[in-house]
Amino acid sequence: MTEITQEAIMAAVSTAKPFALVILKKGPNYESTGNLQIEHLKHIFTMRSEGQQLVTLPVTDSGEIAGIGLMATSKEEAIALTAADPGVIAGRFTFEVMSCMGMPGDSVR
Repeated sequence: MTEITQEAIMAAVSTAKPFALVILKKGPNYESTGNLQIEHLKHIFTMRSEGQQLVTLPVTDSGEIAGIGLMATSKEEAIALTAADPGVIAGRFTFEVMSCMGMPGDSVR
């Protein structure tokens, strides 16, 4: 097993970049607005194609969280982009945005 030194950890941490983490939750109109799902997905795929949303994770467990997105934007821009989602506008979803950090080289396979 490779030994990870404190120096290697600190060097990696010093290269961390800011991101925004979006937690999409089922909103008060979730059940009555299923017809908007394709418009919601178009919004997400547009953000993906423009490099704004890097990771899209639909949550498949039942519960209040519908999905998670990692945005390559400021927290403020992530809020504005998510607020423009047709599903959010219609009350299908609500959301929370948090600032986070990621290190270069991280990826999803």
